[in-house]
Amino acid sequence: MSEFAADLQGALSPFGAPITFPLPVETLGYEHPGPQDRPNLPPA
Repeated sequence: MSEFAADLQGALSPFGAPITFPLPVETLGYEHPGPQDRPNLPPA
């Protein structure tokens, strides 16, 4: 979308409509990887 067609001035967000950051932790789908998920590290 072009800045000329937008209702906001400047670069548009790649995330769509205006989003407030930081997002609440509960809405994130992140799970920290455990040792079994890191095959390139030597065993401790």
